Amino acid sequence: MLDTVLGFLSDYTNELGGAGGLVAVLLFIWAILKWPFKRDKPTQLAPETIDQIKPPQAKDGPALTVAEYIRLRRALKADLEQDLAEADDAEKAQLRARIAELESQIANPDEALAEARKRIADDIFAEIKARNELTVQETARAAHGRGEVAEAEVRWQDAALPATRSSGRAGGGRLHHCPRAPR
Repeated sequence: MLDTVLGFLSDYTNELGGAGGLVAVLLFIWAILKWPFKRDKPTQLAPETIDQIKPPQAKDGPALTVAEYIRLRRALKADLEQDLAEADDAEKAQLRARIAELESQIANPDEALAEARKRIADDIFAEIKARNELTVQETARAAHGRGEVAEAEVRWQDAALPATRSSGRAGGGRLHHCPRAPR
């Protein structure tokens, strides 16, 4: 059987070579035509990696519920009452005021929690505004510096000579002094 196959291959060498070359050319053309439509396989990341590289989201953190807010306020009130028993007379008035404030927050937890969230948002906004204000000031300083450099680069003496010549001819022989040119 091996002799039969080898005989067939040797008898049809030219035809088989031509067919192989034709298949190679067709595969090359197919690869060229297919290349623009090729999609890269997406990179597979482990879930731990995704959790590490994703930015923190507000929904990812634990949301403070009203019940949790009341519990925290009661615990803070208990701590302040304990401090009140051990405090000096000067600090007692301040601690009593803080305890009264906590009692009003416990009595109206929805309003107090909404106010606390607004205060946190206002604090974050103020921090961002302060950071950006510094950037705006630096940008303004840089622009002012660029203006001074541009003004300094103008050669006032060189500019004054043609100006005095032209004003002398056009003004009936009077020479005018350029205010920026040194004398």
